[in-house]
Amino acid sequence: MPNFDDQGHRYLFDFVAAELSKFEVLLDKFFSTMFDFVKLELTQDGLRKEFNSDYEKALQSNFAVVEADFYVPNVYFEEMVSILKFSHPYYKIGENARNIVKNIVIDYFHFHSSLNERLLFEDDYKEKVSDLLSIPKGFFPKNRLDQLYQVYIKCYRQSSSIRRKIAKGRELDAKYSLNIITFQQKMKELLFRILDISVPIINRLSIFERISLYKKIQSMPFSNADIQKLPKELSDFITAHPLHNSLHYDFAPEGNIKISIFETENKMYEKLQVESLEQLLEWEFIKMVQAGVRIKKCACCNRYFLVKDAKNNYCGRKFKGNKTCLDVGSNHRFYELKKNDVYYKAWRTAICRNRARITSKSNSISEDSFICWRIEGDRKLTDVRKDAEKSSESFFKWLAMTNDEIKEYEINMISILGQEEYSRIISEWKAKNKPKNILRASPT
Repeated sequence: MPNFDDQGHRYLFDFVAAELSKFEVLLDKFFSTMFDFVKLELTQDGLRKEFNSDYEKALQSNFAVVEADFYVPNVYFEEMVSILKFSHPYYKIGENARNIVKNIVIDYFHFHSSLNERLLFEDDYKEKVSDLLSIPKGFFPKNRLDQLYQVYIKCYRQSSSIRRKIAKGRELDAKYSLNIITFQQKMKELLFRILDISVPIINRLSIFERISLYKKIQSMPFSNADIQKLPKELSDFITAHPLHNSLHYDFAPEGNIKISIFETENKMYEKLQVESLEQLLEWEFIKMVQAGVRIKKCACCNRYFLVKDAKNNYCGRKFKGNKTCLDVGSNHRFYELKKNDVYYKAWRTAICRNRARITSKSNSISEDSFICWRIEGDRKLTDVRKDAEKSSESFFKWLAMTNDEIKEYEINMISILGQEEYSRIISEWKAKNKPKNILRASPT
């Protein structure tokens, strides 16, 4: 049984960071080999059943063989189960993850089949769903088909005009057609808009002012004219972060709280009764609001953490080995930025190329010539990062200098600075950039 002692709210933060958005792709792959939503029929391969390596051995035994016991589980289904198990400890308990994925599969099937004008009626529905979901083993007991069909009738068999409207906005609505993805996105929006301190215009509001703004955005969608009347920072925020109508929230989670008093301990306890993980996480969010909690995303792992010092950008989660994001955060951020910096990559390549010229048989350039070229190159790298449009041509021209051009630049610098001042600058650079042997030093 997982430990649910989560004072830092990390389980909630891990849930909103989970890659549930992959479900759309995985579900599409899950169905693509089995069912055609345009024709509303199983594909030719839809009923093909693959067996594991123990199947042939079982056939040769004297025991009765139940084929379903030897089916190879659907890889896309199993990947969704795996993603859920990593998203929250609740899904590691028993069959919770597998049961949730079953419901997700059915929701997806209901939604996409309902977009077709040829609705599935009872006989067709039960036959196709029964075949479609026969793998993996025991996907649904037969008595569930009646329940599933009732859900289909109640929620998805709408009038043709409504279905056409859904189909027209299919790309947008399909994103929120899966309950778990909708819930995760809603929790992301609530954490970002109510508790996150990273947006300056929102951070200047109190938590309850932020709630008021959230309610106004969802109850009275702003027209372009309304937005223009707002302060620029606020109008830019609303324009950049629109709120989809599937993500509306009334800040009144379902569930019951009972008070228990233990006289022997002189303590009072709250006992929360909920029916789902979603209700539990909603209550957790409300308690965070009541406590005035503030959060931000870790600059290393990109997950939320509780903020005690607003200047701290790193959380205490394990990152590599026994080191936390806080331990390695600043270095990791530095190297990640470098890894994605095209100018830095080009600069490193040029350094390695010119450094090799020092050790070449022809001794193309001297160590001091190389350092002189590199000192100016460091300055040009700083300039191009500040203003690429203005400085990039000069920067790349500098990287492409020939041996003779590097030597000529050194001669010019000696002429301008004088031999004594030039030697001092070169010596200081060598002392600062250890190891002193430039041939062994790596570019920084």
